[in-house]
Amino acid sequence: MKRLAFILLFVFTLLSCNSVGPDDNNVGPLPAIKIENIVISGNKIIATILVWTPTPCWDYYKTEKKQDESVYTAQIFGKDRGGVCVQVPSSFLREETIYFSTKGQKTLRFWSFDSTYIDTTFTM
Repeated sequence: MKRLAFILLFVFTLLSCNSVGPDDNNVGPLPAIKIENIVISGNKIIATILVWTPTPCWDYYKTEKKQDESVYTAQIFGKDRGGVCVQVPSSFLREETIYFSTKGQKTLRFWSFDSTYIDTTFTM
């Protein structure tokens, strides 16, 4: 019985994965889970973000961002490599470099889900 369950699980995993190579249809926004680290050096900020993925087969693709003098807002996108992949959630760390032209209070906002963002505010 265990062997049959294992075989069915294996077949289900194979059938549920996309066997076609990656294309633009396999690109999507990935939610930020946590701002892991922030390093400030002059007007440069390096933020390390923990990003959730639906499977380990997702990699960083691009960051869509908006910025003004005090607020940096970003949404991180991933791309599914395609092929056979274990169907378990995963994550990766993404490092974003941000420049502000002025000193003062700044806010970093990373998209998390729907209209929800993970924010942090600090003074530089």
